[in-house]
Amino acid sequence: MKRYVSFVPAGMILGVLVLLTAGCDVPEQYDISVDKTELHFTAAASEMSCILEVTGDVDWFIEKDEDWVTVDPEEGSTSRTITVSVDRTGLDQGTYKAVLQVVTNRNIAVPVITVTMSVGDPSDATPTPSPTATPSPTPAGDTYSINMISLTGGTFEMGCSPEDNACYADETPRHTVAVSAFKMSTHEITQAQWRAVMGSNPSYFSGCGNFCPVENVSWNDVQEFIERLNFLTGKQYRLPTEAEWEYAARAGNTTPYYCGDDESCLDGIAWDGSNADAQPHPVGQKVPNSWGLYDMSGNVWEWCQDWYAEGFYEESPEADPPGPDTGLFRVLRGGSWGGSSRHCRSSNRQFYYPSLSNSTFGFRLCHDVQTVTE
Repeated sequence: MKRYVSFVPAGMILGVLVLLTAGCDVPEQYDISVDKTELHFTAAASEMSCILEVTGDVDWFIEKDEDWVTVDPEEGSTSRTITVSVDRTGLDQGTYKAVLQVVTNRNIAVPVITVTMSVGDPSDATPTPSPTATPSPTPAGDTYSINMISLTGGTFEMGCSPEDNACYADETPRHTVAVSAFKMSTHEITQAQWRAVMGSNPSYFSGCGNFCPVENVSWNDVQEFIERLNFLTGKQYRLPTEAEWEYAARAGNTTPYYCGDDESCLDGIAWDGSNADAQPHPVGQKVPNSWGLYDMSGNVWEWCQDWYAEGFYEESPEADPPGPDTGLFRVLRGGSWGGSSRHCRSSNRQFYYPSLSNSTFGFRLCHDVQTVTE
């Protein structure tokens, strides 16, 4: 018999700078925070994005200590999405490190992001596997901007992994699915992004911070968020289908977890009941999968577009399956901070009423490649 969710009770501040303003007894305070403090560029990566948040009346610019790294934009006065790029031209094989600092108009520099880059031996280069993932640029300055990863279409085996003894009945039969190209958000939607669109924060763990995933949202709540976001951006964001979600989570792997066969690898990629201290955590702190997607296992359950049916895999179409035509429940995927390692398996399926929320429920977004102009 299928199980229900195990219920539990429903950023990263790098520097708080207090400056005494001349002639005033009251200190002026502003905060600087980022959603990622470390960026690691593997041999194939050359560009990544992160969110720099500045509160208070202060101008800033980015200072770097190495020429091989560039930042866009380099200066501003408000919170921004910044793009960090690396150039390996002329560099010897090895690992390189740089530190990016935010320098304010008060001449105070705060270390913000550590950038590391791998430069491999060209003779060891291998063809880029298909499908590939490349970062999608995000418009800077929009508080509701969402970093997206482009995923090429492909075919994969959906459902219970070979020799996975933890599978539930609804994860079978394992079947071939073909997925068209699409884009997916690199992170779960954050509390700051939800608040920018909706004007409020429904999260039970609102004290977790701007860069924690928004939670305590129902499937219906998410549809309202998407409708408003699409109106604001002119784009066509949506939830991923269940097939798209598993395709992206696996990232070309056939193992139960996208990090390997054994649950012992989870600590490096996921916040679950074994390491999360009974709460969600800021997005992007764990290692992403091989396509650059963070928190596909753990942190919060992620709503999918599909209705749920236990036996749907018996009749699922091969090409871009949309799920059942109707149902009582909507699908959730990925496990959460309050669940077990079994829930974090790539094939694990969960479901719940679309009108109800929980402090372990969140989401990430997709959109079709051809419908959006970046």
